[in-house]
Amino acid sequence: MTIPTKLISGFVSDMIATWSAQTGTSTSFSDGDPLLAFWQSVSAQLDFLQAQIQLVLALARAQTSTGADLDSWMAQFNFVRLPADFATGPESFRKLVPAATAILVPVGAIVQTVGGAIQYEVVADTNNSAYNAAADGYVLAIGQTAITATVEALVGGSGSNLLANQLIQFGSSVPGIDQVTNPAPITNGLDAESDPSFRSRFILYLATLAKATKAAILAAAMSVQQGLLIALLENQQPDGTVLLGSFTVIADDGSGSPPASLLNAIFNAVDAVRAFSVQPFVVPPTSLQAVIALAVNLAPIPGIVPANVNTAVQNAIAAMTNQLPPGARLNGSAIITAALSVFGVVAVNPSSVTINGISADLIPSIQQEIRTSVIAITVDNY
Repeated sequence: MTIPTKLISGFVSDMIATWSAQTGTSTSFSDGDPLLAFWQSVSAQLDFLQAQIQLVLALARAQTSTGADLDSWMAQFNFVRLPADFATGPESFRKLVPAATAILVPVGAIVQTVGGAIQYEVVADTNNSAYNAAADGYVLAIGQTAITATVEALVGGSGSNLLANQLIQFGSSVPGIDQVTNPAPITNGLDAESDPSFRSRFILYLATLAKATKAAILAAAMSVQQGLLIALLENQQPDGTVLLGSFTVIADDGSGSPPASLLNAIFNAVDAVRAFSVQPFVVPPTSLQAVIALAVNLAPIPGIVPANVNTAVQNAIAAMTNQLPPGARLNGSAIITAALSVFGVVAVNPSSVTINGISADLIPSIQQEIRTSVIAITVDNY
């Protein structure tokens, strides 16, 4: 509800007009007049009360509450805002000459941007072949010059996201290592859930309080953390075999290989809202790789370097493709749109666009997730 408001000058004018109408006297007052000063002081108090009313009205409703006040409002329903995600990615640790002895890059080592404005720390990653759990770090073997370790931002949110080759400074000592850098952009840091998203998810939550519905299962899975890609298979096991009274959740965190801990958390969330006797499964998607080729026409702008523009086109197409959820098709038109979003590209030859060697859209099964890499994208110029 929107309430009518007035400025202090509006309150004063209304009081003068009312007083004049009731007394039949002049409405002309000059500064310093005792009666005008009285009305002005009363109007200042009315303006304060008006502000308090607006504040109370805003706090009384989720639609108008913001920030910590919205968190407090939602807490009455045990509904919590999703926190910020910490950006993670690969970091290359290098020696200028082959290692004469094994060198340990310990968990907890700090790397940073120049000046230390953004810092990351080395974290354990059992999927990395260089990680040694017993040594609590990553081991650069004798004769090697580089290893890649997994690092995580010290501060959550998108403010820690980076372009490639920005984490190039040591924040702590790593004896034996000469250089560090992040070979690829790190862009998976997410800010805490926004107020509009928080409200939208709450509406979905209220709509699913009956539980045991498809919407309830989807809401439960999506509430585990931000950035999830979810698809639901009804009456199917993970391999596609029909099993009445079951459902499968295909879940990904954007990496294509979500950790077991995340899949377990999603299973527990959907298990809490499933119907009695209904069997849930939670599995990661299978990857369907896309090899893409296209030809672009560049603008005749001084300073445009074709190789740089082509690389930017590769990155744009890869970013678009790798955000597709399970079961989503990769359209040739989406590839063209992504290429045209790059500065310097003025046209794309439609007949040049191929996916896995075919001039047609790539259509996955519901269990598959289309993914690609920069090296799998060929960009020519015409």
